[in-house]
Amino acid sequence: MNINRAIFAFLAGLALSVAAGTSYAHGNYEVWAVDQSDSLDGTPIGGVLYVLSGSDEDFLKGEARLTHKIDLQKAATAAGFSGGSKPHMTLFNTGATHMIIGHAASGHAYAVDAETKAVVDVVTPGKNSHAVIPAPNNKFIIVADIKGKTIHKVLTNYDGGKGNIFGAVTSMGVNGKPICPIIAADSKYAYVTLAGGGLDIVDLGEMRIVHSYSKEEIGPKGCGGIQKGNVVFVNSGNPDPQDVDFVYAFNHAQLPSKPDVYAIPQSGNDSHGMLLAGNYLWVGNRASNTINVHNVRKNPFDAGTDPADRVPLVSVIDLKGTKLGDTAPDLIDISSSGRVVFIAQRGPKPISANNASFNNARGDSPGVGVVKVIGTGKRGVPSAHYSLSHVVGGVEIADIHALRVRK
Repeated sequence: MNINRAIFAFLAGLALSVAAGTSYAHGNYEVWAVDQSDSLDGTPIGGVLYVLSGSDEDFLKGEARLTHKIDLQKAATAAGFSGGSKPHMTLFNTGATHMIIGHAASGHAYAVDAETKAVVDVVTPGKNSHAVIPAPNNKFIIVADIKGKTIHKVLTNYDGGKGNIFGAVTSMGVNGKPICPIIAADSKYAYVTLAGGGLDIVDLGEMRIVHSYSKEEIGPKGCGGIQKGNVVFVNSGNPDPQDVDFVYAFNHAQLPSKPDVYAIPQSGNDSHGMLLAGNYLWVGNRASNTINVHNVRKNPFDAGTDPADRVPLVSVIDLKGTKLGDTAPDLIDISSSGRVVFIAQRGPKPISANNASFNNARGDSPGVGVVKVIGTGKRGVPSAHYSLSHVVGGVEIADIHALRVRK
């Protein structure tokens, strides 16, 4: 993404730290990270948005700049909207004109203007908005409402202006507590992972479940999901290292018939974030501080593919003992160039997804980790760490969960 503009000057109290008057050079881009811990003014679980800016080289050298540090709850209320609690998942719409932020402790979904960094609309379709996924066609978002065991389809118009981004809401129940509704590239179907295991495929036009998979077929707490060609990859994660995590490959081309599934066992522990680096699938393991790299050049469902070579594990990137610290890698994303991977690093007081018996989501270096992609994506080397701290009463409570590259 090439940007040529001056940094937006915020109203006093809305932006808590802004590098005003700085121009973006050719090749620079932004990394957005959200701390889901308390607001800076002490309001419980209001959240802070951080924006880092630089080139690939800047990020890899640890020289990217923090340009924005925004109290999200203040930003929403200053714009005339109600504020949400615990901003948990964030994704850009297609074209990255707006960031959509879901809130795990409340029903709020924010639309944030990517240029001005202002909250321009808020919708509360249900009891909570754990994950909010923009459709690739930009016509709607899908909200995973864990508390209501419901998903909500909210129409969107990103040209609508303040207060007019979100439109009509259609809701439907699913077969459990929805975690992440992975929307296929055609915007026709969503693969809805369920907290206790299992998965529903939903026809998003008719808003009805067309296929379901049992908890024996699909493991619990799947969060990562990505599509490559006619294959949709979804994962599952467990805090207990004795439980095997999986990535599941679905033969999306078989829809509207029920897609075949190929289960790919994972090394490491507590599979969570996922991304594609060329022909390689990266899967972050939160508890073991590792990233599994699989070769997905071949379609595992092609008749000519050797079963032993369907989705081979080609490397494991060990983040332990590096300059990144104890990362507890959560959501991950990659730069447009494919040269740099970014990791949301959890803190010592995680407020979601942590099992105290295993401390799977607990890290010691909250912030953004940077990994240099080697070659075409087969390997990676930890390169830099950007600390994002939030100390209250002498205790570090920063908890970076959501992260996306604006591209």
